[in-house]
Amino acid sequence: VILRFISILSNFDYMINIYGRFNRKLKNDKKLDVNEEILFKLFNLIFRSCKNINCDTKNRKLILKYLTSIYLSLIANFYNLNNLLDYVIKESQVFGNKLIEIIEFSYENKNDNYLCLDQLVCKLYNYYQNKYEVKNSSYCLYNFLRISVVLKKDIDYLKKDFLEKPISINNTREYFGILKIFLYSTDTDSKEIIKKIWSIYSKTIYSRIDRISSALTVVEYHYSQNRISKAKKLFSLITKNISSKNQDEAVLYLSMMQQLQFYKEYKELYESLYYQYIFNHFNKRNSTKNTLLFLENQIFLFKAKKDLEENYKFTKKLINLKYDKRIFKPGDTNTLYNNLKVGKYNCYFVSTPGQMLSAIEAQNYFKTTNNVLVILLFVIKDGKNINQMFKLSELFPYDKLITYQNKSSKFYVSFIPFLKQLTKDKVDYLFIGFNTILYRRIVANLNYKKLFYLDDGVHTITTHEDIYNDAHKNTRKEYIPFPKTLNLQKMKLIYGIHGLKVDTYLNDLNFFTVYNLEQYKNETIVKHDFSYIGSLLIKNHKINNVVYVLGQPLVNQVGVEQDIYTKYLKEVFEYYNDRKIIFVPHRLEIIYEEIETYISQRKNIEIFIPDAPIEFYFLNNSIYPRDVASFMTSALFNIRKLFPETKTRAFEIDLTKLDSHHQRGISLIYEHYRNEDVEIIELKEKYEKFISH
Repeated sequence: VILRFISILSNFDYMINIYGRFNRKLKNDKKLDVNEEILFKLFNLIFRSCKNINCDTKNRKLILKYLTSIYLSLIANFYNLNNLLDYVIKESQVFGNKLIEIIEFSYENKNDNYLCLDQLVCKLYNYYQNKYEVKNSSYCLYNFLRISVVLKKDIDYLKKDFLEKPISINNTREYFGILKIFLYSTDTDSKEIIKKIWSIYSKTIYSRIDRISSALTVVEYHYSQNRISKAKKLFSLITKNISSKNQDEAVLYLSMMQQLQFYKEYKELYESLYYQYIFNHFNKRNSTKNTLLFLENQIFLFKAKKDLEENYKFTKKLINLKYDKRIFKPGDTNTLYNNLKVGKYNCYFVSTPGQMLSAIEAQNYFKTTNNVLVILLFVIKDGKNINQMFKLSELFPYDKLITYQNKSSKFYVSFIPFLKQLTKDKVDYLFIGFNTILYRRIVANLNYKKLFYLDDGVHTITTHEDIYNDAHKNTRKEYIPFPKTLNLQKMKLIYGIHGLKVDTYLNDLNFFTVYNLEQYKNETIVKHDFSYIGSLLIKNHKINNVVYVLGQPLVNQVGVEQDIYTKYLKEVFEYYNDRKIIFVPHRLEIIYEEIETYISQRKNIEIFIPDAPIEFYFLNNSIYPRDVASFMTSALFNIRKLFPETKTRAFEIDLTKLDSHHQRGISLIYEHYRNEDVEIIELKEKYEKFISH
């Protein structure tokens, strides 16, 4: 809409100039017969429509520029000039302050083509002078003053008159505008003007925006007069009990801190206002205003980094952060928080909510400090997986928070700048959550003292077996270091240019786990039971008498056929036929139509999708589950540790139709269940009876 409007203005301006140039070349008897009053009324119509257009400062100035050009071209090319100027004055009430705004702008950018501008200004000056003498109001004085500033006359006289006799205030903004003009346009009696401006701030009859604007104007004035300490003292007084009610108020404070470079000394205030009213608004509400404010602040922060010659460190941790594809883009590395000290640090890489839970527990167990938390955005989909990690990260005492979203699954070139950012200092403890090539690439390029694996479901069990059990070593292709592929050879060349490695052997991998892993070699196995998270969140939990059945992505990740998985679920539901059941699908699970139809027909079953891992949901909502059932999820282990009184059951699926890798891995999981007092219910015989039936 703005571009279309500017195009109309541009064409109209061009048309008027062509008309003027053409007519000047013609003799009087051959001049074009154009209804000039209609042209001017057309301009009037365009001018009025300006009021209905919301745009940024840059486009607003561009519109004003065209309007000025058209306006003055019209006047310059009209022959009955005095009548047209009278028409302008008559219509100036309709134009309102916009007309004076054009004149203010025109005088700043005045050139020889605008010879008639002085005549127009003089006419307006006389018009508002008469108005002011007849009606001593803030509206008349404000506009008269603005014209006087353009002509640089009568300001001292008007100021003296203003201080000696009272004025009727039509509008607080106009009154405030008068005070600002007097404050900056004259050198005398500034104390009296400052008192009047400060009185707006001190009186509750005025709006909050007007009060804040007036107080910040006093701060700005003292700063401009090189009274820096006084300006800071006043700003501290104003912001001492700050309670911004909306975005407009926050923008006033932020703009002042940017303009006067107070953001360095008032860092906590700046970040609080920025995150609450700029970042969060942009993140939650998709509007032009929020986007523009966000981009303007991002530009400022980018410049601030250069001015300070160091990374501008955010010391306000993020609360209720949500995934937004406009912010988190493929290939981007985002530092969302940075208060890290120079030197050794501890680094935690997580890409799932389960790893995030383990990272929280590990940090408390090892008592690490100077912590870097890196959230890898690998599984995007609807963003729920990422939002769960963001929510859990609020429990982690990080000193630096980074996110990275991968761009290409072929060469991972976007991984290079991300890795180079992390290789500067030595890492004390390094924690990873998978044994895939991307995680191994991180390990290969970091100088660390101790490497630990964080639980990510039951992958911990198979990872430990694949690395340390010689009888079952490297049974999964993605676990094999340095795969003999063309892509790896290409990556070696690309990464080598940057001094980076593409892969490594995890022969020094240790485990921080809830599972009873058998030690095969010299690996360190630290067993935990989520006691720290439990101590944080288990308080006055009430026993919930329903049965929670946890779904699993057995179809798309394990290879179970869809109809068989559907029958598995039905059999679990039948097992608890006389109980209230809440079915919790896995975040990666597809809920098929047959299951939806079945559940809709059963009064005792309902579907529930939590916004966090089910263990964390129980903890956060004061729920102590009585019964939890599933097939082979790590949630059964975790719930068994967190809630010892909960009855956990694992329904054992038929392994005979799965590939050898899944057969071995899943059988290991069920062995671990038996060691952890998780009751095993065999589905195989029931399934065969179900088929024959």
